[in-house]
Amino acid sequence: MPSNYWAKRYEDESERAFGLGKMTSKNLREQADVIIRRMEKNVNDWYQRYADENGISLADARKELNARELKAFKMTLEEYRRQSEQEGLSEEHQKMLKQASIRKRLDREQELYINTVHELERWAKTQDTDISDLLNKVYESTNYRTAHLTQTMKGEYGKYGQVDPNTVQRIIHSPWAPDGKDFSERIWDNRKKLAKTMQSEFTQAMIIGQGTADISKAIAKNMNTSYSNANRLVETELARVHSQAFMDCMAELDVDAVEILATLDSKTSPICRRMDGKVIQRKDAKPGVTIPPFHCHCRSTTVPYLGDDLADIAGSGTRAARDPKTGKTVFVEGELDYGDWEDVYVKQSKTLKDIRPQSVQSTMRPDAGHYKAYDKGLPQEMPKNTGKVPPHGKGEPTTPYDVNREAVNAKQWFDAIKALGFSRQVTRLIRKEALKCLTKNDGINRERGIIMSTDGRIIGEESFGAIGGNNVRIHIPDPPKGHKKHADNSLIVIHNHPKNIPFSIADITAYLRNPSIHTAIVVCPNGSIYSIQNIRKDMSKKQVDVLEKDIQTLYTNLEKNHTTGRSLTLLLKDLELRGVLKYYEA
Repeated sequence: MPSNYWAKRYEDESERAFGLGKMTSKNLREQADVIIRRMEKNVNDWYQRYADENGISLADARKELNARELKAFKMTLEEYRRQSEQEGLSEEHQKMLKQASIRKRLDREQELYINTVHELERWAKTQDTDISDLLNKVYESTNYRTAHLTQTMKGEYGKYGQVDPNTVQRIIHSPWAPDGKDFSERIWDNRKKLAKTMQSEFTQAMIIGQGTADISKAIAKNMNTSYSNANRLVETELARVHSQAFMDCMAELDVDAVEILATLDSKTSPICRRMDGKVIQRKDAKPGVTIPPFHCHCRSTTVPYLGDDLADIAGSGTRAARDPKTGKTVFVEGELDYGDWEDVYVKQSKTLKDIRPQSVQSTMRPDAGHYKAYDKGLPQEMPKNTGKVPPHGKGEPTTPYDVNREAVNAKQWFDAIKALGFSRQVTRLIRKEALKCLTKNDGINRERGIIMSTDGRIIGEESFGAIGGNNVRIHIPDPPKGHKKHADNSLIVIHNHPKNIPFSIADITAYLRNPSIHTAIVVCPNGSIYSIQNIRKDMSKKQVDVLEKDIQTLYTNLEKNHTTGRSLTLLLKDLELRGVLKYYEA
């Protein structure tokens, strides 16, 4: 049995992988809610045109569209076809839209059905894309991070082969259930079943004269069922891919056996209790049978079995490591963290000499001269040696804008910044500047903004908004003379929102109009972090103008039924569904 220290390290890595799944499920929930509202709007608009206060008859529902209605609907069909091509919806759906667009006659029930199917098609595409991205990320991160941890536990660092993207695709799309279908096929099968179910319920509602409220309930019920299926698919496929990545790593490192490690508490299943501590030969490993997951929501994990004589080397101070270029054994201070290990032994972009602690320290404060003026006379600034925000003093008055010290000092807060996908150096600088946005405004309704580059340089100086003004003007300075202009997708904008809300409409439109913005980050005193990435850069000024008007209209409608924060979140989720940007919150 590995020591408690190493057992905990492997459990943490497993939890990290499953945390990615929870984030995906959360995003799918938000996206499902957006689609529910769009479908309800479609039904409401449809009823308003064709029904009186007593409902609609089946005969009325099947009346042909008149010339004006047909022309209007064909314009909608053209928009659907454009969306289908841009978003890569199924060929079957694109064919249906094409056939409908060239027909000279369409009835009203068909119109409602096509509107509904199009929304379900986009929902299925969202699931397919999000789950595929998740599984790719989980396989790669599990494989590399397990390799790093195992080499650290053995006390032997060495070259590790890079994961082949084509291999990952084969793994995540490999059929493993008795029906011979992969996760993508299940998603599209569920879409077809859902479309048939909703069509049947719409027809039934018309026959018995149900109103829009009853139909809205049916939409929500069916979409919630669809989300439950998607969530279950996330959990099942993630567990399978995580287990496969772990075993593939063991094969790469020539580890012949693994040990089952169950989470033992009152919720642990009987099968996990029985399997805890069992050593399984790699050749006998089979997910669901000999290694986790043993059941749905299984929390058991596996650790490499390296023999009973493995010394617990945690906290040994120095560690032996093999330089892949020279072949010589050198010693580094403590354990190599994952970022350093990956740079040296996977990417081979650095050597051990490059990541000595003194070198790391020198890269943590690029353009350090910018900060000297601001570091003086700021007792609330984070101590440079710990990176933690000091606690409030006893008896200090509190305000609605006080920073939640426990939240921003927690590992989860830093992990949320890591999840943005930048290098170690850039991630550290983002964290530092994000903390400054909070600590320099602790207890104050004021915003602070800073701009940095994606390669880890501060651009210009920090900006402060007026107290109570709820905004900050962040100026992007011209590059020094003789330097190139800021390239597209080269800048990171960080600012705080004292009232704990996501990006404002002004934020969103500003980022849409600035091609140099790669990532925008908002941090809040309650510990919330929001981010926008992958902002579309191919839109013309006219297209952005139209989109801005649409954003304002949607927000106005959302605000009638939701809080400001919720309205902004739903707005951002809608923009994500349209492919305008990638939204992240933690």
